[in-house]
Amino acid sequence: MFYNTGIATYIWVLTNRKPEHRRGKVQLIDATNWFRPLRKNLGQKNCELGEAEIERICRTFLDFEESEESRIFENRFFGHWRVTVDRPLRLAVDLSEARLEPFWVACRAAGDPALAEAAGAVAERIGAGPHRHLAAVEDEVRGELKRLGGRRTRLTIKRRGLLHAHLADRDEAAEPVIDKVLPRGTAADPIRGRFAVGEGRGTRVVEYERDSELRDTEQISLLEEGGIEAFLRQEVLPWAADAWYDEGSVKIGYEISFNRVFYKPKPMRTLEEITADILATEREAEGLLSQITGGFLARESRVRYRKLRVYADTSVIGGCEDEEFRTASRRLMDRVAGGEITLVVSSVMLEELDGAPKAVQDAFFSLPPEATERVQLTAEARALADHYIASGALTEKMRADALHIAIASTTGVDALVSWNFRDIVNERRMRQYDRVNRNLGYRSVGICTPEDFDDDE
Repeated sequence: MFYNTGIATYIWVLTNRKPEHRRGKVQLIDATNWFRPLRKNLGQKNCELGEAEIERICRTFLDFEESEESRIFENRFFGHWRVTVDRPLRLAVDLSEARLEPFWVACRAAGDPALAEAAGAVAERIGAGPHRHLAAVEDEVRGELKRLGGRRTRLTIKRRGLLHAHLADRDEAAEPVIDKVLPRGTAADPIRGRFAVGEGRGTRVVEYERDSELRDTEQISLLEEGGIEAFLRQEVLPWAADAWYDEGSVKIGYEISFNRVFYKPKPMRTLEEITADILATEREAEGLLSQITGGFLARESRVRYRKLRVYADTSVIGGCEDEEFRTASRRLMDRVAGGEITLVVSSVMLEELDGAPKAVQDAFFSLPPEATERVQLTAEARALADHYIASGALTEKMRADALHIAIASTTGVDALVSWNFRDIVNERRMRQYDRVNRNLGYRSVGICTPEDFDDDE
């Protein structure tokens, strides 16, 4: 099956007439070690199921018992909730001359010079800012519009849009932007996006405007103790206290992952074995240097003979042609070209690079061949990526990012550098990657941006 490809073969046994003892259950059988070799390979396939192997699979299936190769689970084991997690939009208002001038132009183009006049008057009264309470600034503008009079004295949605587009910027220190004030008597429920603001009798429950750039999704097992809320309180709120989830966005899905069930991590080497290898390599390097230089460099080279191995994803190469990231990316590439660092690149990264602009491709292929180390996507790395997704650290749509992190983990690099702040250089996700790695016997991977790599080294 699937000859001439690297696709694994799966045998499904499906029926809607299960016997009573199988209802509500799924049996998985790992038959990867049950085969006989082919006399001649067919593409990438070098084995087949013989009569004995087929009989063994059938017997294991019919016995319906737990063993090392046969695992039985309730249906819910494979299910998960897919939850959208939002955070509030936070805007600070800048009323400086540099921002007011283009705002005047935009207001005139929209046929609303009164709004520009009101914003200018507010700037004179409260200063340039930045003002981190958007609602207070909007109240000032409302008051000024009423003072100016005329037919249009309300701060409409269109006017708010002009203010936000030309005078407001995202600011983590700013107050959240209120989207809706809920009726009195509505109970506050922050984890569902209903927040109490104000004090005493003036307290109202509001919903904040969502920040689309901070929106995220979580994949939560149906077996999670305490359900969705318990997971969010433990894994999300400690790092993003203002986050909430949208109950209407919750979807239930199912995924069967053989790697999650049958993967066996390699046992970690003991500290004594690692120390012995380091000392042996050190002695070997010292001996070679002594032969070449007569020994006068041997002492200094003990800690400097090994170059750092750094894994880079495609965003680092693309950063060489991006105005925001160019300086740090090119500085890293110069160090690679100069022989200070070995750049570890994977087949996944090279495939992504195929679709990049020529200037980005040239930034990579101009490196000396000896400055890079090419690594392939292995079954071990695929399995580890499956674990990141199964744990909810990433979603299936982020599989490419999971593969980058898995390859870096399985190849033992010193660091992984990336400009992908959403999925890779993300504090909360990094803790989840570390937890999966520890559970499976891999060491933590240092993840950072090229800029941070220079600072931390």
